Amino acid sequence: MSSSNILRLWADALRNGETVDLGSSDVLRLNPKSWGTSKYAQLDVANSRLQLEGIDQLFGDTDKLIFGDGSDVTLQWDATRLVGASAANPMWDGCPSPMDPNYKSQVFELFDDFLSFDPTAAVGDWPETVVGTGTQARLADVAGGVLRLSCQATTDDACEQMMFVSDPFKLAAAKTLWYETRVRITGDVQSEHSFGLAALGEDLTAVADVLPQDGVSFSTQDASLAAALTASKDGTNTGAVAGVHTLVTAAWVVLGFKIVGLTSITPYVNGVAGTAAVATFCDNESLAPYFLVRNGDATTAQILDIDYVRCVQLR
Repeated sequence: MSSSNILRLWADALRNGETVDLGSSDVLRLNPKSWGTSKYAQLDVANSRLQLEGIDQLFGDTDKLIFGDGSDVTLQWDATRLVGASAANPMWDGCPSPMDPNYKSQVFELFDDFLSFDPTAAVGDWPETVVGTGTQARLADVAGGVLRLSCQATTDDACEQMMFVSDPFKLAAAKTLWYETRVRITGDVQSEHSFGLAALGEDLTAVADVLPQDGVSFSTQDASLAAALTASKDGTNTGAVAGVHTLVTAAWVVLGFKIVGLTSITPYVNGVAGTAAVATFCDNESLAPYFLVRNGDATTAQILDIDYVRCVQLR
């Protein structure tokens, strides 16, 4: 029987819902005559392997590679960039993938795992601003790196702040920005926390609401561990989402936000999107990542542990 007749029978069978019955040791090879003997597509049942030899598998614009039974991870060429997506953390959807050879020319990125750090003023990578006798220290013998900010226990309003030494991020239209950090607190409700992006050089240690003049931040206020996400410009808080997440002592949480253009900001908690806020964003200042923890009484050492921080923005 000719190959064309065999394929016609297969087509009829498949249309009728029949399966191609291959045994455990069978090998099915498609080797069109025009390809020659060195090019083929082969299904090797014994080794559970589909092999493409000398031929390409084409994914056109917007076609996806899908991994996981629930489309857990996808990889797609969107006609401009190679982008990844994760069902567990959709905040990063649309962000260029580091697998793209043009990744560095499409974005700029700051990632710190705190395997080391230097708090020296104006020289180190995370200069320190301190009230009282608090400390900054990298936790020893912790896999992956963790940096701890600890307030003096016996002084009300004792404070530890650190800010990255440069300000590489500036919010602008068509320049989507992704921010994510993993943090843990130790202490009680008599504390304040603030972290995100702020104008370089801002000192929040004595600011009552621990919100930057210019920036985007997660913060908790004294007597509550409910974190809000707030956008600020020129000293005015222009948009906020209250109760994004309530921090729990000794519990890690991944907090992030995605800014699209200059109109909306969406918070994410452990990869789950919250309510988006429409805001007027600080677009006249360059921004730097920062972290702060402040004592709200004079009895407890308030602690903020930082596992990592990552911020990516389109060029």
